[in-house]
Amino acid sequence: MSTITSILKNRAIMASLIVLFLLAVIAAGFSTYRYLADSNNYEKGHQAYLQADCKTAIGLFDKIINSSRLINFGQCPQRAQLEKDECLVFQNAADLESSGNLSSALVAYLDFIIKNGKSPLVETTRIGIASLFQAEKIPLIASEASCTQTGALLERNLIPNPETNLPLFYLACGQAYEKVNQPKFASAMYQWILISYPENPVSLSAETALLENQLTCQESETIRQSAVANRTDFMPKLYYGCGQKYEVNTDYANARKMYETFLAAFPEHSLAKEVESALARTIVAQAKASGAGEISQPESSGSTTSGVVQVIIQNDSPDRMRITFSGPSSQVEELEACSTCTSYEVAQAPLFCPELGPIGQYTLPPGVYDIVVESISDDAVTPWIGNWDLVDGNEYHRCFFITTELK
Repeated sequence: MSTITSILKNRAIMASLIVLFLLAVIAAGFSTYRYLADSNNYEKGHQAYLQADCKTAIGLFDKIINSSRLINFGQCPQRAQLEKDECLVFQNAADLESSGNLSSALVAYLDFIIKNGKSPLVETTRIGIASLFQAEKIPLIASEASCTQTGALLERNLIPNPETNLPLFYLACGQAYEKVNQPKFASAMYQWILISYPENPVSLSAETALLENQLTCQESETIRQSAVANRTDFMPKLYYGCGQKYEVNTDYANARKMYETFLAAFPEHSLAKEVESALARTIVAQAKASGAGEISQPESSGSTTSGVVQVIIQNDSPDRMRITFSGPSSQVEELEACSTCTSYEVAQAPLFCPELGPIGQYTLPPGVYDIVVESISDDAVTPWIGNWDLVDGNEYHRCFFITTELK
């Protein structure tokens, strides 16, 4: 009995060993097949990866990564995963470029280079970035995200032909910042072009853009002290343009400031007459808005040459005065204070001109004028305003003094 049992046990052991041997042979055969298949797919995928054909490479790498294996021979899965990860980032940038989202593509290409500096795909990525810096594409690659990376692009020498492309890129960046309501950054871009590339054709567009920037008027004094102010006719354009903007927005105080600065700095400029008319117009509008006192139409006090009128104004006040004529011809004039004159209480105001102060004589074309007379010594003095019809060949005379009310 024991002999039979022993024989049966030996047969069972032998059968088990045979099964195990067969399983081992199958496992070894499958693993060898898997290794050979992985090696073949990796070699093909690696070659595609080196040629930046990442779509093909990712498909081959996925066959390796997603395959089952009993025994892992070699490093194919690990290498495939590393190269696939690089390819995914690169392919994302390439897909963005293909879809026309060039600014995001530029950022993605740069991100790839920053994070994968030793990758064989870096050179292809650099070429991809260079291809984006073409004149017709530069306006499309500028965005808030890409423009903030200008320093990183320059640091890695990624902008080809910078003397030509950088001014174009800065201009496009300024326009991109304008679109996202970042006028300060836009202004900085335009000013950098004007300072760094003053002779570049792009500077003309940058100059126009800077003059239209919403912060330029507020920063006029800072700009005046920079190299930008050395550009021919830039500051006259700035002062006149800003005056017009303020005037349209009924900010008469700042409009006057701009016009007055223009005339003080550029009295012989070809636009000076226009600016003087604008100043006169603004002074009248401001006086009306402030509730100025009314000056009645004066009677003719004599005659003068045909084709003109003569207006004689005497300053019988202790304040320097500004006299503004706005009409067929505009003038803004000043009269010195009367050194021997004083202000009067309303009840004691003289009935006639004291005729003690300086006299101004102003020759004008005939027509209807808005007249403003104001103190430039004391802002608290209410201005006077009138609408006068000045008839050809006539002379008119008025004097002005200051009255005060007791509180």
